[in-house]
Amino acid sequence: MMPSKIESLVRRIKNFVSVFRSGRNPMVEVMDFPKLTEEDMREIKSFFPMPKFFIFGYARSGTTLLSRLLNLHPDVYTSRLGHFFTYKEGVFNLLNSPATQDWLQRPSMYWNGGKSLSTKMMRSSCDFILEKEAKKFNKNIVGDKSNNNTVNEKAIERLKLIYPDAKVIFLIRDGRDVAVSQRIRFFIELPKYLDRAGLAIRKEFLSNPDSFLQGKRSIFSEKGLKQEALNWSLNVTETDAMARKYYPDHYYSLRFEDLILTPVKIIKDIWSFLGANVEDKSLIDLIRNEMEKNPDAKWQKKQDLTMPDNLQKGKTRNWTEVFTPRDRELFVRFAGKTLKDWNYEKNPADNK
Repeated sequence: MMPSKIESLVRRIKNFVSVFRSGRNPMVEVMDFPKLTEEDMREIKSFFPMPKFFIFGYARSGTTLLSRLLNLHPDVYTSRLGHFFTYKEGVFNLLNSPATQDWLQRPSMYWNGGKSLSTKMMRSSCDFILEKEAKKFNKNIVGDKSNNNTVNEKAIERLKLIYPDAKVIFLIRDGRDVAVSQRIRFFIELPKYLDRAGLAIRKEFLSNPDSFLQGKRSIFSEKGLKQEALNWSLNVTETDAMARKYYPDHYYSLRFEDLILTPVKIIKDIWSFLGANVEDKSLIDLIRNEMEKNPDAKWQKKQDLTMPDNLQKGKTRNWTEVFTPRDRELFVRFAGKTLKDWNYEKNPADNK
């Protein structure tokens, strides 16, 4: 519904006061953007007809591998790190201005039909970016994979407004393996973001990695591991719940471990879920060949030649070798329920 002039004025005044006080424009958090109608959807798809899907997951959960495998299909293209809905305000930044909102919904503008075009403009912007990339490779089903651990379930809420017709894929990986992979990534690529305790551990790890890799010494500070466990648990629980709520018939969740164990079955299932044909038997060989590659591991190795060769990246249950008894107890204490919910705590020996 078109807001009245008084409502629009009040909102703009409140927004100005908030910006003046905090230096941040909260408009994208508080504004009620109009929902897309069936008529809106028909008009949008007349310009951008490709079906859309979005892959979410916690960082270091294997979303890059998943997107590589999906891209093997001649009809499917997965863009990477568009962050339309997962980076701060993302695409909503396009409207992060009272002047822009006023322009899009001003009644005197004959081309807006008396309605705010804000949501349609955001949708069209995303569609253009996605379809432009897909057309380069002659693909006709297009999606994006962006880690959502900085916004968690908000990514789904934002997506629902702009893409009520999308399909959602959520990839989950054992949080303990995620924590190990994330820590090693910071050791290799992002040491400048480590705190003093982290830098001290990194220095000792690089000079004498064996005791760390054998679970005798921890690569984590207690505070750091607690936060990793809480963050992972929150992301998995809230994202899954919100996706089931908003996309009950267009939601596919999977575990990284199952993808590694049965890649052909999983990828064919997802292709079917996306509406792609899976009858071509040559696709099976493509999947198997792709699973033999690990470009991420090779790239990381180039970043820091002092990292030990026997630290394997991208494999499952790395944590069982790296976690100390204290690490195991801490992670289960703060994320145990989520581990059980996703069948990561079947083996009693996991906690010993």
